[in-house]
Amino acid sequence: MLRTADTNGIQTRYSLTGPAGAPVVVLSHGLAADLTMWHPQIEALSRSFTVIAYDIRGHGGSGATPGDYSLALLAHDVLALLDALDIDKAHYVGLSLGGMIGQQFGAAHGERLASLTLCA
Repeated sequence: MLRTADTNGIQTRYSLTGPAGAPVVVLSHGLAADLTMWHPQIEALSRSFTVIAYDIRGHGGSGATPGDYSLALLAHDVLALLDALDIDKAHYVGLSLGGMIGQQFGAAHGERLASLTLCA
């Protein structure tokens, strides 16, 4: 089911699947993609995890703002989404741009990560 949350000055589109109370995995897509690229992984992971796939700012169904985007801004979007969903700690999987966001998020907010998986 697709949802939206108010995060860091935009509406962020995300999906939330899997059992309530399970460990959380956040999936962050690559440039010019959206959360639908993760459908095969969501199906497999949601058997054991609560899975959040989201559209990065300016992609898919998430809002866009004028001006340049920094990795710090995009990492803050992840933090704002976790806060909006009342999630203290999550596993993070990022592909391409999503991996770059994950690096920034880990450097700035490592205490919020259970693990960090970066894919090229």
